[in-house]
Amino acid sequence: MSERLKFMGRREEARLEVERLRLRIEGLRTALRDTLDPFESLEDLREEIVFALATDFADALSRYRETRAGLKAIEKALGEESE
Repeated sequence: MSERLKFMGRREEARLEVERLRLRIEGLRTALRDTLDPFESLEDLREEIVFALATDFADALSRYRETRAGLKAIEKALGEESE
């Protein structure tokens, strides 16, 4: 297998992972907003749920940024620099 084909496969894997993480982050953001309803009393907030969602959100966002950086490096190696 040529090096170019290998990079193209890695690029596609990275694109799919970026999209999967993007969707996960959007879902977690929505869940956090719903959980942190500004009209709900502070006594009714579920801190364990907020903590779990926020932790998952931060982890997914970090992995998203890392994966995007890797994707950009692959695209650069292929001569396909994107925005």
